[in-house]
Amino acid sequence: MLDQLNTAQREAVSAPRQNLLILAGAGSGKTRVLIHRIAWLIQTQAVSPLEILAVTFTNKAASEMKTRAQNILNHPIQNMWIGTFHGIANRLLRTHYREAGLKQNFEILDQTDQIRVIKQLFPDEKETPNNTELRDIANQFNRWKDQGLRSKHIDTLGNSPGYYHRLYEQYETLCNKESLVDFAELLLRAHELWLNNQGILDRYRERFRHILVDEFQDTNDVQFAWLKILAGQENYVFAVGDDDQSIYSWRGAQVSNMYKFQQTFENVRTVSLERNYRSTENILNAANSVIKHNKARLGKSLWTESNEGDKIRVVAMINEFAEAQFVAEECYRWIRYEIYRPADIAILYRNNWQARVLEQEFNQVGLPYRIHGGLRFFERAEIRFALSYLRLFQDPQADIAFLRVVNVPPRGVGQTAMDRILELSKGQNLSMWDAAAIAKDNQQVLPKAKRSLNTFSHYISNFNQRRDNLTLRQLATAAVYDSGLFEYYGKDKGETGRSRQENLKELVLAAEQFEQSHKDRLSVENPNATKEEACALTAFLDLVALDSREQQGSDTEAINLMTVHAGKGLEFPCVVMVGMEEGLFPHHASSFSVASVEEERRLAYVGITRAMKQLTMTFANSRTSFGKSLALQGHSRFLNEISKDHCIHLTYKDDTLVPRFSTKSPPIRTSEPAASEEVNHHKHERVQHSMFGDGVVVAEQGDGASRKLQVKFSNGKTSWFLADTDFLTFINH
Repeated sequence: MLDQLNTAQREAVSAPRQNLLILAGAGSGKTRVLIHRIAWLIQTQAVSPLEILAVTFTNKAASEMKTRAQNILNHPIQNMWIGTFHGIANRLLRTHYREAGLKQNFEILDQTDQIRVIKQLFPDEKETPNNTELRDIANQFNRWKDQGLRSKHIDTLGNSPGYYHRLYEQYETLCNKESLVDFAELLLRAHELWLNNQGILDRYRERFRHILVDEFQDTNDVQFAWLKILAGQENYVFAVGDDDQSIYSWRGAQVSNMYKFQQTFENVRTVSLERNYRSTENILNAANSVIKHNKARLGKSLWTESNEGDKIRVVAMINEFAEAQFVAEECYRWIRYEIYRPADIAILYRNNWQARVLEQEFNQVGLPYRIHGGLRFFERAEIRFALSYLRLFQDPQADIAFLRVVNVPPRGVGQTAMDRILELSKGQNLSMWDAAAIAKDNQQVLPKAKRSLNTFSHYISNFNQRRDNLTLRQLATAAVYDSGLFEYYGKDKGETGRSRQENLKELVLAAEQFEQSHKDRLSVENPNATKEEACALTAFLDLVALDSREQQGSDTEAINLMTVHAGKGLEFPCVVMVGMEEGLFPHHASSFSVASVEEERRLAYVGITRAMKQLTMTFANSRTSFGKSLALQGHSRFLNEISKDHCIHLTYKDDTLVPRFSTKSPPIRTSEPAASEEVNHHKHERVQHSMFGDGVVVAEQGDGASRKLQVKFSNGKTSWFLADTDFLTFINH
């Protein structure tokens, strides 16, 4: 088991039973160490899988952890608890819902639903905050929960509660009444479950003797407290993390938890994993030279036995349009000459809005690309509507689901009827479902709305009463087809309508596949499950709510565009980091705090260490955002921190790359005709494109360097190109 590990990895995996802090640098094999530690405990220390709790931050990571551990041990470990913090908290609350003060079928609120609930705190529509303000309110609530604070715990220094505090009190009351649990609440209430129930805590302490935590630098205050109380004095924590990659403080993560670990837990042994298996020597040296400028760090330096590799290219641009053109040309060259596949390339940026110009240029030249962190499957409108129907099949009293679909598809429940339902709900402290039943007899509600409410209530009641006798696929089919959603989207004869119908079909398939896997898992993990625990509908809705927090993955053969935050945990042979300007990266908002600048530096470190073989970093002399010029202050300080021994500085100008401060201008292109041999291409000329094949020029526009040609290809695609582009070969010449 230890043969394939290096010295530091072996030390971590085979350490005696004690609290361990593993400082795992980027690309140092931290997941391998964590997996091997699990296998080591089971195989050589006679630890039962039932005694192990392994916690991480995404379902994908948890699934990979379990699969790899089973492969090493060569036998299944289904009974072992491996999951995300939120998933395990949900499991605890589902099991001990009474002790946690919840209804058995409590509802998990995703981020959108949380906003809907907060909106209910404002009965006067004129006083309702806009969406940005509502998100700010939600973020404040979540921050308080991440810190373990209920409204009664917030110190007002003797003053009356402030605006957010009063709203927080009302939000708690509403959520408790409706048994609604947001993501932050899952963690806080699970922690309180142990705090307030010594017997339950003792039971889990006795069971989980070994607690392994991945990405420890991303834990918040509640998660740290949760781990501390579970470990107690008798159990052992194996924490794996990298303080140099702590980049989620805006999400509540506390890098200080890495430092607190040694003071909080007894007899802590620290092991540093510094050998990098990912990047070349130049890339690692650049990363080390940047991160060493941070003062608050535990300290380690990555090294590799890999080759020196290419020097990092730091390229100066006139503006963001030149930057996008340069990136597109480089990507095209790498793909055309088979230096890299599209999926090998990642374009990283500090803010999502930077992708717009890149997308525009990639579309112009026909480069395949994918935006990471785009709208995920379960967040699409048509899917959310279908899921709301499923939620009502489970519990008609679910107010959020009721409000979302009572008139989707449109069925004649107008604003007057909805106002009356809301009025009755608030005035008589009723659920929307019960208020709707009363509203059907109200004279103010139009006959058409009454008929529609009757039809809707009969439809929901029918499937609610029959849900235990129907498969999850049958319920999903009802939510998609019987509800009228599929037919409704079919009225849109364009691509959008077809796409939405395909998504709804995919949901039915997903439900069927989940139900089978749910049955298989229960047969091994919990064969004596209660009727409610075995309910595939509840488990499916829980999975969807928890999965909505994670990034969507894809194996599509396309160039990867993403923020540096989204790139964490990924690696690519070729990386381009764009927008390396002071005021953009580091972000101007970080300039007021040393801690914020250090987090920005850690973010730059994460971006650099995503690259395996080649790294290019670009900056622009001027840049606009949403039509306004940004107040930039030259290139990023992080570029200055990279030793000149590891990089080469270049300037992109007039379609050439030239070394900065040099009088020579060696062009990238070798086939371009000299000025005296300039060729003007016109309509009807035949062309060749390496991806789209044969085509013909069908239109022309502009003059000089800005002259463009429109080409129609034999595959039917039509695109505009600059006349002097390298992407086209003119067959007549």
